[in-house]
Amino acid sequence: MLFSMRRCRINLPNRCCHLISRVARRAFEFEGLQAANRKGRAAITRKTTVAIKSDPVGLTDESPYYRPGKGDWQNVSQFETADGGDTWSGPKIASYTPKRRDGMPVVMDLGDWRYLAIETNPGKTRLHPQIVKCPVDGGWDEAERFEPLAEPPDWRKTYGGAPYIAATENYILLSWQESSLPGDPVATSIARVAAVPKKEIKPDGTFLTMRGVSTPQGVEIGKDRMLWNSLCPLDGDSFLLVAECRGRIKVFQGEIKQIERDEQ
Repeated sequence: MLFSMRRCRINLPNRCCHLISRVARRAFEFEGLQAANRKGRAAITRKTTVAIKSDPVGLTDESPYYRPGKGDWQNVSQFETADGGDTWSGPKIASYTPKRRDGMPVVMDLGDWRYLAIETNPGKTRLHPQIVKCPVDGGWDEAERFEPLAEPPDWRKTYGGAPYIAATENYILLSWQESSLPGDPVATSIARVAAVPKKEIKPDGTFLTMRGVSTPQGVEIGKDRMLWNSLCPLDGDSFLLVAECRGRIKVFQGEIKQIERDEQ
């Protein structure tokens, strides 16, 4: 185990769960967004509001949703506010794959780069995590996407949705929900977490060697279900993993023990 993840005996108030868990984010509705987004909703996550420290502040949203016969397919957009959220700009498309789903966005700023973790299904693959990156001082018109895992599963057979990106002191973390069992993948998904040392970020901002894929201790594949997981960095290289487990919010405490890279 490269990660030590155990369940925390923490009784989180609802307002904390809203901040660090994707489970409750549907409850967020911002009046200021209704003019920019006709659905009046934004997929808002903890790292969306905290990580983008520049002015204006941005939020990410997934829209429009596919409508049979209408030709609309889901993309990821960013909204901006320069007045603390009273008014919002129109959407700026950050990620779009024609006739495919780009969704469940989580954004993080790190150094000179802005990273957007999404789920997508290009080609003949199932939904799985990808990273979209652009310069913090640039814009999404300069965006490029990449596959971050050094040894990914066969995404044609394995589902990997709802990714979440965060950074500890020395590592970048990525979590997602995964299932390769038959039937509805959401019903059998469990949480996965991988990491890469920050020192392995390439000059172009990509990181292609995430590894040490782990699951919290005591979780049984095919029996337990972990959905909509989120990450909350703590001191050093510790973190919290928050997930819905069969209708209840559970919190797991994790710590990166070691990440060794095989010699090339």
